[in-house]
Amino acid sequence: MDEKFLLKLSLIFSLLGILLILFISENSSLSTSKISDISNKQLDTNVKIKGTIGHITELENLVLFTLEDKTGKINIILFTDKQLNLKQNQNVEIIGKVIEYKDTIEIMADQIKT
Repeated sequence: MDEKFLLKLSLIFSLLGILLILFISENSSLSTSKISDISNKQLDTNVKIKGTIGHITELENLVLFTLEDKTGKINIILFTDKQLNLKQNQNVEIIGKVIEYKDTIEIMADQIKT
């Protein structure tokens, strides 16, 4: 086999491997949890929840808000350097880590989908 053929073949397999990794990572998402199901047993684990934004406070590089679904309410913390334009009563999906702050279970958000 000549060198050009092997180079093209290795490039094709590399691209297919990258596409496969992207496909797997997109489809291995978390299942959506109810707020009432989140407890201190899940500390330092990632969860995905959907709900409606309640009270919201925006500070420099920090957004604090409550998220409500039919089962309960939880505080969300998001460190960001972007302007998000989040609004009260807006429906969002949150992916983040369960943490405890002053004996209260909260979620430190990694992603917000509107």
